[in-house]
Amino acid sequence: MIQFTLGCILISLTLFFGGKDILANKDKVENRQRSLTQEEQRVERASTLKQRYVFAENNAVIFNDKIKETLINQ
Repeated sequence: MIQFTLGCILISLTLFFGGKDILANKDKVENRQRSLTQEEQRVERASTLKQRYVFAENNAVIFNDKIKETLINQ
């Protein structure tokens, strides 16, 4: 009977401390996932900013060409 009780205590302690490790690993995975999500959002913002820059640059080139054409035609 004592061996059974000690075995149960040993198993419960093993599961308890093993459970802490599992929860700690889960937290690490969640932190990495959150970090990955933040990096993806940064990439999206950078991509959007680049698209806006290219759009503005193209508009500036078109506007500059129209001004040159207008000045030449005068």
